[in-house]
Amino acid sequence: MKQIATRGQARVVTSAFRVAIIDNGDRRVRIFDSEGNLPRGELRTTSRTDVVIISSNRLVIIDDDRVRILDPFGSTLNDAIRTSGRADIASATDKIFIVDDTAVRMFDHFGVSRGRTFSTSGRAETVTNITAIAIHDPGRVRIYNHLRDVDAGTVATRGDVALATSIDRIAILDGQDEPIAGLIARNDSPTTLGNVTTLLASISAGAAVSYSWDFGDGTTGTGETVTHIYAAAGLYTATVTASNSINSATATTIVTVIPFALEDDARFIAQVVPSRMRPGETATVSITMENTGTSTWTAGTDYMLGSENPQDNTLWTGSARIMLTPFDAIEPGEHKTFTFEITAPTVPGRYNFQWRMLQEANPDREREQKWFGSFTANAIIIVAAAPGVPPWEDDAFDSLRRGSLHGQNGWRRAARNRASAVVKPAPAGGNLLVVNPRSGTTIVMGKNVADQASGRHLFSFHVRVSAATTPSIAKIEMQTPRNLGWDKKFQIYFGDSMRLNYGRDGRAVVFLAPTEMGRWYSVECLMNLDTGIVDIRLDGIPVATGIPMHPGPISSIALSGWDRPGSVKLDDLLGTRIE
Repeated sequence: MKQIATRGQARVVTSAFRVAIIDNGDRRVRIFDSEGNLPRGELRTTSRTDVVIISSNRLVIIDDDRVRILDPFGSTLNDAIRTSGRADIASATDKIFIVDDTAVRMFDHFGVSRGRTFSTSGRAETVTNITAIAIHDPGRVRIYNHLRDVDAGTVATRGDVALATSIDRIAILDGQDEPIAGLIARNDSPTTLGNVTTLLASISAGAAVSYSWDFGDGTTGTGETVTHIYAAAGLYTATVTASNSINSATATTIVTVIPFALEDDARFIAQVVPSRMRPGETATVSITMENTGTSTWTAGTDYMLGSENPQDNTLWTGSARIMLTPFDAIEPGEHKTFTFEITAPTVPGRYNFQWRMLQEANPDREREQKWFGSFTANAIIIVAAAPGVPPWEDDAFDSLRRGSLHGQNGWRRAARNRASAVVKPAPAGGNLLVVNPRSGTTIVMGKNVADQASGRHLFSFHVRVSAATTPSIAKIEMQTPRNLGWDKKFQIYFGDSMRLNYGRDGRAVVFLAPTEMGRWYSVECLMNLDTGIVDIRLDGIPVATGIPMHPGPISSIALSGWDRPGSVKLDDLLGTRIE
């Protein structure tokens, strides 16, 4: 074994019969045979040098701006080939490909130019096999048959590209963008004013995607996940647009920015309340509230739950207050579940059940009574003597398809030339029914119900009238078979007043005048089919009693609306036997 001195650390390249020692310390390349003998001295270089051995009898010396091809003895076979920048080398059979910053050129093993020069946009990536070379620069791959000196085609590409080769094939792996699908926008609100809101976008499919945000307050941002501080409390619709070279998509998310935390504030969480009870029956209910303020709720500081709708009513417990225990200390962010017994009213009907937090007045501490936070959801409890009997009419509309009521839940237009009422979204969620015919049309609709011939029954609903200037813009009616002389048991008309018609000769009782426009009313019709009498309650208060109904069983219900100024909205239609 021979020792060969170098100046600094050298690099070694070997083949079956030759060893090239690259000594960049004194800028030279020395070529030895396998025994360490120096057949042809040394070759000087002008910069950091690379050596590529492309076969048993050819070496390529690469400097910063030139390429030289040598035989196994170190003899230069051609003039130096000048390059634009340090070249890369590829080879196949008897060809050498020199790749620099502007072109790909082909030479034989003697350094003689063969074939064309391929100009490139920047430095190209190349692969070769025994017959062809593939040249990839931005936006295309060109394939050239170097044996027959012909082009084999150009392939347009998009995105990242990988080239692979076998003996007689070249594969192009095109990183083409994938269409965007399933874009979803989310955020972590509610956020207290002044704090950071984080917004996130996600997709189920897509590649090379960029995201831009419109935060809904006149400002924008970019990125899959972004943060933003809103300058004012309120609701904001943030919109994200995801795009790539193929398509784009948008999605929205509602951001809730709440004011600075109040000293006293509460949020309704959940409740367990029966929907039907017998008169005088007792039941256990529970209501859960969250402390979203900064104070701590204790019995000693007079925090409690108070009845609402109407405020301070004693309908269910005999008291308008549900107290905290002496051991309760509900810190900000904690929940309190009030569990207590209620007793149903003795009069059958439809009753509200709603509550809210308050801090009671304390004269010793010069503190006034203060109600605060959100109301519990208003629960409607039906008090009836026959709770096991299903209702014969039940239209809350929430489960219905929005649009025409015709054909849904038994409702049908009276004739083809009659219009339909329309199911629309309610502002607080769910659906309601709008009776507001288009110009030149009339709404007439009905539905059959299971015949009710005896007993006491409750028919109730919520109604809201807007912009009415006449007494009659819509009506709802109980119907009976026509063979009894009149097919109505009674009719309730809505407009700038509300009245009950109970005879075919127009006999009527006005039970509300004037109607407050835009206000929701609760109407209850208590019908005794054994005596033929109906009583009307408005918001739980009797307003018309002892009204005679037309004879006959309840067989259907109907509603109508006329092309007159104003509109009527209905919700929560319920008909049920109560005794």
